[in-house]
Amino acid sequence: MWSTSECWQPPRRDSIMMTEQRGREHYGAPSICLSAVWPSVYPVHSLDLSLHVRSCWALFVRPMERRRERPRLRKLMLRAFSLLVTSILSNTKYASAVAELYASGSAHAAPQHPATCSISVIDPDPAFNVGIIKRGGKVKWAENNVERASRHFQYGSEWWVHRRLASLPAAKATNTSLAFVATYFSYMHIFAPHLRDRALKAISKLSHARQHEPRYIVPHTHPGTCAPQTRHMVRMVVDNDLCGDAPMDVPVPYVVSFPQWLVAPQIPEYPRTTWLFFRGHLPKTYIDRTQVRARIIEVLKHEPNVSVVPANVKPGAKYSPHDEYLQQMLRAKFCFAPRGDTASAKRLYESIAAGCIPIIISDKLRLPYHRQIDWRSFSLRYTEAEVASDPRKVLRDVQAMAPERIEALRKVVLAVRPMFLWHTDDNRKSAVDYVIHDLCSWE
Repeated sequence: MWSTSECWQPPRRDSIMMTEQRGREHYGAPSICLSAVWPSVYPVHSLDLSLHVRSCWALFVRPMERRRERPRLRKLMLRAFSLLVTSILSNTKYASAVAELYASGSAHAAPQHPATCSISVIDPDPAFNVGIIKRGGKVKWAENNVERASRHFQYGSEWWVHRRLASLPAAKATNTSLAFVATYFSYMHIFAPHLRDRALKAISKLSHARQHEPRYIVPHTHPGTCAPQTRHMVRMVVDNDLCGDAPMDVPVPYVVSFPQWLVAPQIPEYPRTTWLFFRGHLPKTYIDRTQVRARIIEVLKHEPNVSVVPANVKPGAKYSPHDEYLQQMLRAKFCFAPRGDTASAKRLYESIAAGCIPIIISDKLRLPYHRQIDWRSFSLRYTEAEVASDPRKVLRDVQAMAPERIEALRKVVLAVRPMFLWHTDDNRKSAVDYVIHDLCSWE
């Protein structure tokens, strides 16, 4: 890795190549120097790193070489040169972070399924996206309940969309009607909250840096990350409970990407002897006033062939292993998917991945892919008040259902299942392809 001191020696005259001369003639040393530091403001592309460094040298240091009588000014200009070069190297380091992640096995080459429209990619600062993942980090909510800054992060659909779009020819285009802004707000919310305000400021400056202003796509895939500055943009959201409705919101599913058997083309088959299954924490009463989850467990916990189990995130709490939880879904006909701390919850998408018919209990939840699929063909939906007042009604309804009807619902669950799997198998589509299809509706 380069250190700043390696760039302190003045460049040799015989190393200045024709490409450098042409670059300076066309752009000028100031633009070339600053383009490596603020590429969105000074959009000079495809120039060698050494040319950026030499241009900064010419801009800040060379004018002072003959002014020995002003040592303080010379020292100040050298310091400015040092800071600029450090910034250039930092940007270069993070710009190559994706490639490093691929090499380390933390990422994989994006599948080449064609997108239904052209979406360019704007990267205000790699520190706002792959830099967070590169640094790593984890948050432990309880035993067997740990979030990591990786592609498996349940709110991390922006990583997958960024990875997919960056592999397409339109990624660097400047005339597309849609542009994905690579700011991982969900990762920032959990792992790097100090970056949020900087990222929002960078987004607010985008319109000043482009001749053609597209519709910007901004990911807000953690319910608590929305901001007034992006309400007029295309927002990727998991729910609108905390965000509030905006005219161009695109609902997206949570990331279900592990264990490997869960996102495989086929899932293990077991006898589905459990009528209803639920396991999850109980939100505080001031968050969930209907207390749907608590009512489900209170009323149905002793019913035969029903498995409803509470969990919590209090200090010292312990969850059963995640694989064990998913195995229980494989043995259930229907899986409760009630609201959690907000209108959405990951278990809705885990149940589909496990081939379990979801029972959606969330009044405000806007479901993803509503332009592509009919949710009524493979799920049941109840109001929160309905289930809170009489949870046994759900049990009566499913037990009264004809076996043919249950089988028909489950066949459609298995048919739409690939739309909710996040994987790196290049030979089949994944959830990211269907998310991009919905984003293209705003082209």
